[in-house]
Amino acid sequence: MYSWMIGTVAGGFAVGWWPALPSAYALLTGSVLTLVGTVWALRNRRGRRLILFAVGLGCGALFGSLWGHQLLQERLPSALEGKVLALQVRVLEPPQRREYPGPRWRQRFVGQVLSEVCNAERSACLAAGSRLLLSFYGEQRFTAGESWQLEARLKRPWGLSNPGSFNYQGWLAQHKIAGTGSIRSKGLTQLAGAQLWPNPHQFARQRILQALESSGLQPRVVALLGAITVGQRGAIVHSDWLLLQHLGLNHLVVVSGLHVGMMAALGFWLGLQLGRCMLLLGLLRQASVAAHLGAIFIATSYSALAGFALPTTRALVMLGLIQAGWLLRRRLGWRYSISWALLLVMLMQPLATLNAGFWMSFGAVLAIAC
Repeated sequence: MYSWMIGTVAGGFAVGWWPALPSAYALLTGSVLTLVGTVWALRNRRGRRLILFAVGLGCGALFGSLWGHQLLQERLPSALEGKVLALQVRVLEPPQRREYPGPRWRQRFVGQVLSEVCNAERSACLAAGSRLLLSFYGEQRFTAGESWQLEARLKRPWGLSNPGSFNYQGWLAQHKIAGTGSIRSKGLTQLAGAQLWPNPHQFARQRILQALESSGLQPRVVALLGAITVGQRGAIVHSDWLLLQHLGLNHLVVVSGLHVGMMAALGFWLGLQLGRCMLLLGLLRQASVAAHLGAIFIATSYSALAGFALPTTRALVMLGLIQAGWLLRRRLGWRYSISWALLLVMLMQPLATLNAGFWMSFGAVLAIAC
């Protein structure tokens, strides 16, 4: 049971560390070999585990390679790099707003291209639906859910390769950013106001941030509350962040699996109380069912407010497996749970191993389980 899962996880995550993606011929050859290995494993029992591991390895590598090729295909074409493009963009998340000396405000947000943009010869195009990381210096405020007509100078995703430093290019790839750029002050036209759909959780995050900003609290306090509640830590000033690092408390400010677990415990308790009331009314046979559903609901809601960041998603996947086992009345061993959690994380994000938090979270779980 675990052989193919371990092989799939290993093959999928390994692609993120390869210096180059395989060609189409290599992918076709790998697909044929994987198919042959699958037929062999189904017809023979001798060496079945090893064959299943090899089949999983091929399936994982094939999935990761296809995911990588799709990511590269969606990137900004080289012919459009450095040129000022007229774009129609929807703001996908609450912008990170920070004040710089001057005074000067910088906003940075992920925007989705609403219509295809091409050069004059139409030999290179930026597809509709591409995600861009855009920055704007000025007083104009952007809000999650708004649509804008704007002009921006874009460049392809890149980052420094200094050993031990932050892998910025890897971070852009994990978030499927097709390009980065700076918005010009002229040519800004709002096409539509903030809309609830298609990202209601981002709309809710924006409303919470606006409520915090209008609460009358000090900006430094608002920045910390925004980081804890909706995972928006871009407004924390550098001196406060250094202080949190010296005190060893920076992990408490950033929304992570710890916070998701705490919210799940709260949801379990609230669901248990509701289940007991329903039990007395004869509407439920077991109060524990409402408790587990409450844990999943509260944890999912809090993860949505955090923007479904990778650390919260990992914790939510693990928590969901545990709660599903209880609801289905199946006792899941730790090997089974961790294997499924790794597989689901790999399917959602094959580049998850580039994040140090991945190794810390799964390493801590394995250390406790062993």
